[in-house]
Amino acid sequence: MKQKTLFLIACMFLLLKVNAEEPIKLGVQAGLNFSKYTAADLDYNTGFNVGITAQKNMINSPFYLSSGLFLTKKGGKEDLTPENLKINTYYLELPIHFGLKQKLSNSFTLYEEVGPYFSYGLFGKTKTDGYKDTLNYDGESKKVQVDATSRNTFSYLKRFDMGIGFKIGTEFKNRYNLSMGADWGLLNVHSSRNIKAKNFNFSINLGYRF
Repeated sequence: MKQKTLFLIACMFLLLKVNAEEPIKLGVQAGLNFSKYTAADLDYNTGFNVGITAQKNMINSPFYLSSGLFLTKKGGKEDLTPENLKINTYYLELPIHFGLKQKLSNSFTLYEEVGPYFSYGLFGKTKTDGYKDTLNYDGESKKVQVDATSRNTFSYLKRFDMGIGFKIGTEFKNRYNLSMGADWGLLNVHSSRNIKAKNFNFSINLGYRF
C-alpha cells in the first residue's frame, strides 16, 4: 500500500511541475459526500472528504491544472425488510483535473474542472442490522431488534479504483471557494465477476487556498 501511495503522490507533483515559472498554490478542502454503487440497487450513503489541494495556473491563460490528496468516505446502503445493509469505504484519493477559470468580477471567479481520479481503499466496514417479528405472551406480534453484524468491506471489494470526475465552483478573492462535483467509477470494484458495482459520488465542498 505504501508503494502505491508514494506512486500517486509522485504522479501529482510530476504533473504540476509543468510551467515551472508559475508557482504551485496549495490549499485545503473539506466536504460532504453522497455515494452509491451505480450498478447495484443501493441507496445513497452520506460520507465526507478532507485533504490538501494543489493548483498550477497556465502562463497567460485561464486554464490550469488541479490535483490533491484526500481521505474520502464512500459506500452505499439499503433498507430492507427485515434487515438493513450499510457499506462504508474509506479511500485515499488522487484527482488530476484540467480546469478553466472565468472571471465574473474583481472578487468572484467561476471555474470548471474535469479529469481522472485514482483511489486506493484503506479500510471499510459492512454492517447489517434490523428487526424480526416475534409473538409476545398474549399472542400479539412484536418487532425485536436482532444483533448487528459487521465485516471488512475489502474482503469482497477491490481496493483500487479509478474513474472520471467533474467539478464546478466559485472562488472569492482567489482564496475561498465553494464547489460541487461528481465522480463516476470506471472499474467494477466487486471481487465477483457476477456482481457489478461501480462507485458514484456527488460532493459539496468548501476550500481555502493559501
